[in-house]
Amino acid sequence: MVKLTCPVDRCEWESQDLGAEFAAALTADLQIHEKNANPAPTTVPPTKIKFESPKIGTGCDPDQWSAFQRQWNMYKVGMAITNAMIPTALFYCCDSDLNRTDLMKNIQSDVLKMPDNVLLNA
Repeated sequence: MVKLTCPVDRCEWESQDLGAEFAAALTADLQIHEKNANPAPTTVPPTKIKFESPKIGTGCDPDQWSAFQRQWNMYKVGMAITNAMIPTALFYCCDSDLNRTDLMKNIQSDVLKMPDNVLLNA
């Protein structure tokens, strides 16, 4: 004969004497019930916050440039921008006053392979 006990700490419940086959079947049923009634919590991916990209234009003074660089660094982290996406994201930070065509003409190498610190100094 077998007695089943509660698996919860400090619970003193126990069954009456049960036959071995019945106890095994009941234990299997209780395990199925426990698994289905109390499923493992699922993790919910955090929601991604959309930040407005910082803007930079021609004729900015050193304070504006410094502010843009700080905002750019926060934007990169907040938007989880990958290294492969940095050139494109930085390109779209250019104000409409900044002639993107002239900017790209001044850079003599493949922009998509350049890290942001090189692009910022271009």
